[in-house]
Amino acid sequence: METSIRESRKWNLHIGLYSQNIGDFPPVLLSLATSISVLGAGTEKDVGIIGEELGLTEGAVQAIRSLRKPGRSGASFLAYYRTSDGVITHKLMNTLGPQLLWAFSTTTEDVAVRDKLANAVGYLPALALLARNYPGGVKRRIEVLNELAESRGVDMETYSPVNEVVDELANSAQARRYAA
Repeated sequence: METSIRESRKWNLHIGLYSQNIGDFPPVLLSLATSISVLGAGTEKDVGIIGEELGLTEGAVQAIRSLRKPGRSGASFLAYYRTSDGVITHKLMNTLGPQLLWAFSTTTEDVAVRDKLANAVGYLPALALLARNYPGGVKRRIEVLNELAESRGVDMETYSPVNEVVDELANSAQARRYAA
């Protein structure tokens, strides 16, 4: 692996290695890396190991401690770059637009609605409709629909709030515009 990384530069190739644990990489590979993205650290011990292995400043270590899981506001990460002028570290925020958030969402409710709506109107129109109407996801809408159905005495064995949301969006004027 070390030889491959050293030789790849001659051929203008870039090798990307990914792991949830910095200990998976031998120190020689870390010494050859020119860019490293730290997306988080599990424990305080892990933060210390990352800081030590990369020779980070206390400010950079503190930045790792402040990293949070991805959400609607984006995903923070520590960018580490080894340049000819020295090491540069920055805490950055990677943001995604609402359509990409919908494309990558894995919550049960979002996946169910996205997949059914995509079957009804097409994948890209579905993402556009969902981003416009439910930029934060459909979980709360599904909960509200379930509560309304229960209060009205609807048979909950056969009722599907997912189908209701999909039908509402698929039959909207917006859906007809996106499909055109």
